[in-house]
Amino acid sequence: MNAIVNEQIPVATEFATKTESPKRWWQWLLLYPGLAVAILGAIPTYREAFRSYSRDVPFGQSFDAEEQNRLWQKNFECAKKANFSPITNKQKVEIASVVCESGDVLLRGRRPDWEQPQVRWVSWNYVAPSLDIIKSANASESTPLILAQAPTTSVLCQRWVSPGRLLQRVATREGCFDEVINTYNGSVIGRRPAPCNPSC
Repeated sequence: MNAIVNEQIPVATEFATKTESPKRWWQWLLLYPGLAVAILGAIPTYREAFRSYSRDVPFGQSFDAEEQNRLWQKNFECAKKANFSPITNKQKVEIASVVCESGDVLLRGRRPDWEQPQVRWVSWNYVAPSLDIIKSANASESTPLILAQAPTTSVLCQRWVSPGRLLQRVATREGCFDEVINTYNGSVIGRRPAPCNPSC
């Protein structure tokens, strides 16, 4: 009986030696499928993190940023001739818009606590489906706004300085400025005085 027990012990030791930890990376994935699923499942998250970081937008907004950049490219000629007539409310929030032939709308807004204005496109493809809702709205229920007409801001010229960066020379009441716009998030990332001529 003792001989039989002694013979089984080496077999168990031999089995334990064969099931030691994996030596290669793919063996880890076969041994721990949960690890493989976690790594594969995280790829879209890492991709979004990279895209958001490279476009200087918050995490999860890279699709919207790419759409904004596409609209800048699509409506380049329209934006080059933009003539904004801002409207300011009693809280000193200023907004202006330009409607392009494509139906896309370029908005330029500024709040009192912002150092620089924000520029953003609204796609016609986004607005068109909601027009039926606007037609059925009751105009008598609207709240009156107190508005004041502000001076006009005109784009004198513009050019691409790098992918996702557009230089616009704008004429304002304070003079002319060269503004560099991040076309992914609409922020004016640089502004400096410039001559009031239409050549950038």
